[in-house]
Amino acid sequence: KAMPEAVAFLAASLEAAGMKVGSAALVAEEVLAACVLRQVVFFRGAFATTVARTCATALAAAHVRRVAMPLGLQDAAVIAQAAWPGASEQGTIHAAVIEGINLGPIEVVYDTVADAVAATKGRSLVFASMTSGLAALPDQPLYLELGPIFDVDALDWKLIWGLNLGAGN
Repeated sequence: KAMPEAVAFLAASLEAAGMKVGSAALVAEEVLAACVLRQVVFFRGAFATTVARTCATALAAAHVRRVAMPLGLQDAAVIAQAAWPGASEQGTIHAAVIEGINLGPIEVVYDTVADAVAATKGRSLVFASMTSGLAALPDQPLYLELGPIFDVDALDWKLIWGLNLGAGN
């Protein structure tokens, strides 16, 4: 019974962020399925960081840590210390958002992220946004070993920021 309520809540949060109802419901269901399976949820596209932050906040409330991936990262200990600082309150769900995870080689962060997810025994959710641009590294098959990749550019979004393209303006 809690799962349909969680799906509805996450979908409503995604709708508030600008995603259309149909896309929000599908993404919410798939994201929660990945979370239950203790997978890292990756997002790529124009609103990847917004979607990752929205999911983390909706599911972990005030217990969210955001980490911006340093360009050219050589030691994943920086990520581990920022995202998983230590023991957490019993029964509390925490979430980490790793922003721009593909700015460093996946081989550097793979073990750290996988070990941290396993060590928290389902009490920590991990979301990661993938950036595009000259500094971004291409997708690697290792990402899919950690969890699904959602391309948010392929989803339906509401017209926001006061744009009304159908009004003849």
